Amino acid sequence: MKRPLIIAIGGLSASGKTTLAQDVAEALDAPLLQMDDYYRDIAEGFSPQQVAEFNWDRLEMFCLDEWTDHLWQLSHGKAVDVPIYDFTVSRRTGSRRLAGSNAVVVEGQFVLCHAPALDAATLRVYVDLDPNEALQRRTLRDAVLRGRSPESVHKQWREHVEPAYHNHVLPSREIADLRLGGDGNRLENMREVLRACEHLEARLTFLA
Repeated sequence: MKRPLIIAIGGLSASGKTTLAQDVAEALDAPLLQMDDYYRDIAEGFSPQQVAEFNWDRLEMFCLDEWTDHLWQLSHGKAVDVPIYDFTVSRRTGSRRLAGSNAVVVEGQFVLCHAPALDAATLRVYVDLDPNEALQRRTLRDAVLRGRSPESVHKQWREHVEPAYHNHVLPSREIADLRLGGDGNRLENMREVLRACEHLEARLTFLA
């Protein structure tokens, strides 16, 4: 059985990588494995203010063994039950089934910083965006989807997101096969990824 293409999409928080990943997954009819679904549950009893103080921008906040296992399963054409993480309560609220396919899209800001993902990836994509614009997007998103105040988002950005970006995420740009602008044309970005996939498939077929 031919191994599926693994398309790993990383970049700064709110850079547009999730939108790109969703577009590519839909175009390829491929499962989408998102790192954000693998955050650790936060025990009940913590207030929203306390939860906002946690440093979510550390790899230790993820269930990495489970995520890595699911990536391995999908990369071998097997189905997995992926958790659904609800950021309004900071824990899992269910699961969804992802079936194996000829391609798998993997997305998250640390995807290109995590060795198992790099080893599995056929195509590594980095979505680039000016941090100031990303912060504006993040502020709006977290207010609408996660019930956060602008003040708490900005504080988290300064203390946690920016250090993780400079120490881990930005350096991962150098190992990307394809770099795309998060402020670029959405359709053209998707087409760039699809063209790269077609080129890789042709190359792999030639070498087979």
